[in-house]
Amino acid sequence: WGWQNTTKDTTTLSALISSTTVTTITVTAATDLSEGNTLLIGTEQMYVQSITGTTLTVIRGVHGSTATTQKMWFKCA
Repeated sequence: WGWQNTTKDTTTLSALISSTTVTTITVTAATDLSEGNTLLIGTEQMYVQSITGTTLTVIRGVHGSTATTQKMWFKCA
């Protein structure tokens, strides 16, 4: 139980994130993700609020990170 610091590549972005204010992102697969996870994409951390299929609703730039644009096919850890 409790907090864990586990990092692994879980999926890949399937669409470009062209804005720092976008709050939905699309990934190739969401089977290894859960609501409440924190994603690391590049240097930005995103909190996963909800998952619908392969679309994630996220809070951008959490834990002191800065929201940035992201390239398609970038790995998500």
